[in-house]
Amino acid sequence: MLLWMYFCLASATGDVGQVPVDTVSTGWLWSCHPQLGAVGQPYFAAEGDLVFFTTRHPGYWIGYALARTGHPFHCGIVVREAGGQLVVLEVGGAGRKEVTLRAVEERLVVQLVQYRDNSPAVWIRQRRWPLTAEQSEQLTCFAEVMRGRQFSSNRRLALLGFPPCMNPKTNPNQPAWFCSEMVTQAMRISGLIPCCAMEPSLTRPRDLFVDLYPEIVAGWRGAVRWNWNATPPLPGPKWGPR
Repeated sequence: MLLWMYFCLASATGDVGQVPVDTVSTGWLWSCHPQLGAVGQPYFAAEGDLVFFTTRHPGYWIGYALARTGHPFHCGIVVREAGGQLVVLEVGGAGRKEVTLRAVEERLVVQLVQYRDNSPAVWIRQRRWPLTAEQSEQLTCFAEVMRGRQFSSNRRLALLGFPPCMNPKTNPNQPAWFCSEMVTQAMRISGLIPCCAMEPSLTRPRDLFVDLYPEIVAGWRGAVRWNWNATPPLPGPKWGPR
């Protein structure tokens, strides 16, 4: 916690306005219109956007069924790293077992390439409005301090299949995380959702994907599919969201 506070103080700018929005597009977002069919538009990544990943890989089906949840299987959040680049903050993604910060387009493309034989899919929930400078700074601080921390143990993940009372509450400075736990903590610590709104240790990726919490509905648009070019994406996994 002291390290996090030090980093925040060292990077403080004093600006209380909104952060600038990137003007370079990162792939395409595709939604389904009842009359027009698939409708695409360029995606302009912004801090606070929620990113969801899934695949038809059989190993994930079993684990997530035991945790009483389903697609999508993984999530991250777009942040601005200390160097200024927009990146996806995540833990346990694409075979990695630690917290990583990877350029947005690079990370999204990796999902489609790495799992190309297992119906990969990517969705984005965009922020309804830009972050303030203070929210941006807090999100950057959290991301930089978390970089390199480990993915949760199998024992910790197994607890997700048990009643909530058996799951330990999240410690903001804990050494290991699972994906949606860290994303929810990032939202809480940066003020994007109230600290009392959602318990990170009980939050699955699907909870953030569907409109389960009013705080998510209020701050983020609905999830839409992403593709790296102006071609409509192929259907996602069967029994999963489209």
